[in-house]
Amino acid sequence: MVPCPAMTSARLPPGSTGLPLLGETLTFLRNPYGFISERTAKHGPVFRTSLFGARTAVIVGGEAAIHFIDPALVERAGSQPAPVFRLFAGPSVPHLDGPPFLDRKQILLRAFTREALAGYLPATQALVERALARFASQPEVRLVRELKRLALEAVAQDIMGIVDARSLERLHGWYQALDLAFTGLPVALPGTNYAKGLQAVASITAFFGEVVRAHREKPTSDGLSRILAFRTPSGATLTDDQAARELHHLIIAGRVVYAHLVGMVLQLSQRPELQAALRDEIRTVAPGRPLTVEQLLAMRHLSRVLMEVKRVAPVVPGMFGKAKTDIALGGYTIPRGWRLMFGLRQGHLDGSIFARPETFDPDRFGDPRREDQKHPHAPPLRRHRLRHPTRQALHDLALARLPLRAAPSESRIRLGTTDPRPQGRATRQDFEAAVGPKACK
Repeated sequence: MVPCPAMTSARLPPGSTGLPLLGETLTFLRNPYGFISERTAKHGPVFRTSLFGARTAVIVGGEAAIHFIDPALVERAGSQPAPVFRLFAGPSVPHLDGPPFLDRKQILLRAFTREALAGYLPATQALVERALARFASQPEVRLVRELKRLALEAVAQDIMGIVDARSLERLHGWYQALDLAFTGLPVALPGTNYAKGLQAVASITAFFGEVVRAHREKPTSDGLSRILAFRTPSGATLTDDQAARELHHLIIAGRVVYAHLVGMVLQLSQRPELQAALRDEIRTVAPGRPLTVEQLLAMRHLSRVLMEVKRVAPVVPGMFGKAKTDIALGGYTIPRGWRLMFGLRQGHLDGSIFARPETFDPDRFGDPRREDQKHPHAPPLRRHRLRHPTRQALHDLALARLPLRAAPSESRIRLGTTDPRPQGRATRQDFEAAVGPKACK
């Protein structure tokens, strides 16, 4: 635990450190979204807690974003709770600062150039269309499970060229175990979900190590080959171990797109007029197949809908950092060495930025309103250190293949009451409504 430095005039943020050693970790793990929301309502946009054995300041909102992304104030190295860091298999780009971060970012972005995305597009389009056809052929679809599978397969295919069923099934199993480890008590006793998660991480990194070595021996046009071939102006490249960890990070970061895809299905199933508007735009901009990057970029209404889905359904509760110096924020002082957690959802519901923030309204991102420009860091965060291009491309592609039909007459999708990430099932009628029966034949 990081001790609180002696401070004579500083005002610590309000809050509670909870139980000895455990702090408020168990409450946080049960529902991190609700944890942040309830304490923000009670204490305001800056409060203190104790998570994973460390004093932590949770910060939310636009002013907090300005501080959180300032490298003079906040660092990433050593900021992630140790149990979470172990599930990431060690340091990758989210855990780096300064020149090492900038070098790593340059290397990874080689997989997401315009040329690279254009090359991935035909195979990704085919993957999405096969998935939608499969969904529509089933009487009932377990939406979360199936869209997690789709997101993982898209990243594995585009970045690593993995398409064989056996490898994909192994990856699905390992990352399902990782889901339980991330959300459970971080105790590595035999038989616990956390211990199984660590075993999955060992299998994942060994598997990706083999993938990296195979790509070095025989490069292709996929994302990993582009990453391995690149050398930064400073001479930085990736070792095999670094590359394996970054592949693990890319799967984690890209797989969470499932929540936005589920959110889109839910929103469209309730809004036939939105389906009709998107259908008209898609048919006008991209009347045939295959899609192109230029067509995706030209779908302005689709882009606004996507941004609104991302606003109302954040895929993670927050991001970690560590205070490099005492930070003055909201009338309080966060001591040097404290862990920081920047909560995402509260900024998405900030009434000073977004009119009627609880309402789903894609037009807020269009002219003349442009509510996302009211603050330089209005969500979805435009200046995050490394926005995930795979996530964005899969969003646009999956949604552009929805020639939308009428809303379903009966919905069997169940929504959680405290966790904003959508959960539930969808009937065949839901998918035929959103996808269109002709598109699934």
